[in-house]
Amino acid sequence: MEKHRQQWRRFCNRLMAGLLALLGFAGCTDPMDDDNGPIICEYGTPSAKYNVKGKVLDADTQKPVAGIRVVSGVLYPSEGKYRLSYYPDTLYTDAQGEFETVRGDFPTDKYRFIWEEVDGDTYKKDSIDVGVGKFSGASGHWYEGEADISVTLNIEKEGSE
Repeated sequence: MEKHRQQWRRFCNRLMAGLLALLGFAGCTDPMDDDNGPIICEYGTPSAKYNVKGKVLDADTQKPVAGIRVVSGVLYPSEGKYRLSYYPDTLYTDAQGEFETVRGDFPTDKYRFIWEEVDGDTYKKDSIDVGVGKFSGASGHWYEGEADISVTLNIEKEGSE
């Protein structure tokens, strides 16, 4: 009885390995089958590097504001809308009102910043979408390169219009 179980397990393992190999190759299309030219069939996910720098200023006085939480991340196109990435960065401004991060993510043309005060109710929560621009230093294949994003965020006080 044990011998039959081992044979059945070996058969199932070989069958599953064969199916996975077949499905892996079937996931690719014929390189010359597209009207727009050849399609390179590769496995992986496109990626890019984002160098993000910013500063938060009081909208009235134009002075830097420390201790502001800035949530930032790429915007993915999804069903005609844009959606913030699953893993946005949460940053806090320093004494000069500045924040900085470097992140790797999916290449896209928009980046979102959401800022709010966390230790009081002096300032309003707000957000802005910024165009990414061109990527530089692409190595081909799945790496699109890196983009520099620099932004100045003006935070308004509660009750101001």
